[in-house]
Amino acid sequence: MRQYAIKRIGLFIPTVLLVTVIVFVVMRLIPGDPALAILSADDAGYTQEDLRALRIELGTDRPIVIQYVEWMGGLVRGDFGTSFWWKGPVIDRLGERIPVTIELAILGIALAVICAVPLGVLSAIKPDSPIDYLSRVFTLVGISIPTFFSGILLTLVLIRAFGWLPPLGYEDIWEAPWVNIKQLILPALALGFYDMAFIARVTRSSMLEILREDYMRTARAKGLAERLVLSRHGLKNAVLPILTISGWQFGRLFGGTVIIEKIFLIPGVGQLLIDAVFQRDFPTIQAVIVIVAVSIVVINLLVDLLYGWLDPRIRYA
Repeated sequence: MRQYAIKRIGLFIPTVLLVTVIVFVVMRLIPGDPALAILSADDAGYTQEDLRALRIELGTDRPIVIQYVEWMGGLVRGDFGTSFWWKGPVIDRLGERIPVTIELAILGIALAVICAVPLGVLSAIKPDSPIDYLSRVFTLVGISIPTFFSGILLTLVLIRAFGWLPPLGYEDIWEAPWVNIKQLILPALALGFYDMAFIARVTRSSMLEILREDYMRTARAKGLAERLVLSRHGLKNAVLPILTISGWQFGRLFGGTVIIEKIFLIPGVGQLLIDAVFQRDFPTIQAVIVIVAVSIVVINLLVDLLYGWLDPRIRYA
């Protein structure tokens, strides 16, 4: 296990470095000049000298290699640079937005797992029953609907059918916990709807395979209650694929928050990224993408380590 963990952690560092290189280079290759975007927003007009001076001030006139080295030096110190648009440290805005996005993502994956695992187990132990058919229809619909459309659809159904619009915006959970839950429960449900369907499908497939194993028949032959057979011998052995998919889906949720936060006016990292893209704010865009990418890599690393701990058969040769 130790050798497996060391090698997985060893692969983590070059992966993160490659992510930073790709993000930085792509941001410099896309069309658009941040200095031009800033000056164009001013109705007073500008000259070529103003444009040149602003490029020097922002540092975009220097070679890309020098820009990358300086940016990486800042990342090592925890400094993501200064926003081109707000003229303040990017880390300050990220410190305000990251907890909101993390709370939304955790709530979304929690709802998905809590609803999907029992549904998948019930579907597996009662194949070709009405609940199995309903479960399969639900998973098919859930996988087919994009995240942004499910958010819009949920909002329209609540307004049309019940005349209720969920409170928009965001209240801190420590100051107004009940308002915070009411504000985030619907976007979390919309965010986790796809994951709920996908996890339920994987749970059903995994449980169907486990239920055919010989040790399940042996457990029943020993006189164990069906509940213990399913939980202690069935679900325990079926949890590895569920864990893998849940970890991957949790990382994927960070990408889905971009649209959901915009729809429900939640001041998270996703909304910050959209605003930064329109404003050509390179430092903010780079910081958000790097944080999301590194978070996904960290989640995958933790899942791999947990997978190796739960299943001793998983080792590097």
